[in-house]
Amino acid sequence: MRRTVGVVLLTLGFAALFLAPLLRFHVADRLVVAPSGDTIKTTLTAPGSTYIDGKGTVVENASLINTTTFKGSPDDSTADTALWDVFSAVEDTVSTAAVTYTSARIVLDRKTGALKDGGSHEGDTSAVQTGQSPLFPIGKVEKKTYEVYNWNANTSWLAGYQGEETVEGIKTYRFAGKVAPTPVGGKIDVPGSLVGMKVPSVPAQRTYTADITLWIDPRSGATVKTLQQVHVTLRTEDGVDRATALRGDFEHTDAARREAAARANSSASRIQLITVTAPLAALFGGALLVGLGAWATGRDRGTHRADA
Repeated sequence: MRRTVGVVLLTLGFAALFLAPLLRFHVADRLVVAPSGDTIKTTLTAPGSTYIDGKGTVVENASLINTTTFKGSPDDSTADTALWDVFSAVEDTVSTAAVTYTSARIVLDRKTGALKDGGSHEGDTSAVQTGQSPLFPIGKVEKKTYEVYNWNANTSWLAGYQGEETVEGIKTYRFAGKVAPTPVGGKIDVPGSLVGMKVPSVPAQRTYTADITLWIDPRSGATVKTLQQVHVTLRTEDGVDRATALRGDFEHTDAARREAAARANSSASRIQLITVTAPLAALFGGALLVGLGAWATGRDRGTHRADA
């Protein structure tokens, strides 16, 4: 009887030992990827902002809110690639007036978070999208400079590593950089008085720039905190920035930051389970079962010799 039990234990033990590296190097590689069907909403606020409303009036000391929604499209995603629809809107919290809005479709590598071809910006499928998406490399964030895509300006910027900082109990990597002045949308005719010119109207180009700081969880690649110091100008054809169309320092609300940290912790726990806990449990559990099996079969042989 002991021999039968011992053989069973040995079989289970060797199976678990075989399973341990399989879990770590094969299964984990397939499971530790960006989600394809989640919907995530982030909220940034910018008190004390300035913008020009739809009537051409300069609104100062405004309280603005930037809501960005990421919606995964599982039907259009694959094991290696995820497709997300992005919609971002800036509104005045008092008047509820829409200040700006942007839509994009991004295609990203589910392991690295880097963008791939096949996306679009405001319906334009010829838009070039390069760099990191909202996600940095999952579990493999390095202390280096990354190229990051900005959907508001449909351009990429360089996010340099600045150091470590604890945010909501998470030791994050802080990255910072600048979006160079970039034309957004087409040219519009604005009253000359709005841009300080003595003409009835003048063509102007909205030009976007921003100083951005990101606090990234290196375990999950997720953003825990964001600061976007945005400045949009009205630039006339002579290349002069004549007026401010939007200026505001957009930062995560306390609630949004806590939610982002909770998502990052949940993702990190899942990654830890898949890449470390499960393989180690299989390894040590398998070793234990092999040891018990060897002991049981050895005892059984010893008993048979004594009986003989």
